[in-house]
Amino acid sequence: MVIIDKQEIQMFKNDIYKEFDNKSIDITIESLRNNINRWTNKEDQSATAIEGLSLHRLNEPSQPKSIMYEPRICLIAQGAKQVMLGEETYVYDTQHFLLTSVDLPTVVQVITASIEKPYLGLVFKIDHSEISQLMVDSNLPSPRPRKLSREWQLERLLCQC
Repeated sequence: MVIIDKQEIQMFKNDIYKEFDNKSIDITIESLRNNINRWTNKEDQSATAIEGLSLHRLNEPSQPKSIMYEPRICLIAQGAKQVMLGEETYVYDTQHFLLTSVDLPTVVQVITASIEKPYLGLVFKIDHSEISQLMVDSNLPSPRPRKLSREWQLERLLCQC
């Protein structure tokens, strides 16, 4: 007879949920990859019928390029990209996404792409007025009063840009 305590059962449940979540994410990324591959139709960039949404494909690594990143969410379904902001370099891929909430001057470069496995990604531009209206329409509770600190003021300043 095997006796299993509550802690072991919880650990077992956590392992199952973790495995399910990882498989679910992998399936979602695979579906996204297949659809972007089909929709880009061998083009570098494809606009969509959804305002603010664009799909991207590159068959080889790119040269560094200076661009202004507007507020956006960037997801990669295959490949990898690096973004340089000042002295900092960030790499994102199928396991990492990029979210910007203000305009940022950057240097970007696709670093992982080939004909066999092209870089495939999507960009969804964020419209601050639509997000604000969504928050109003959702009847979210007012934020709790907080003592303003230097970090909070800086945060507020950045959010108002």
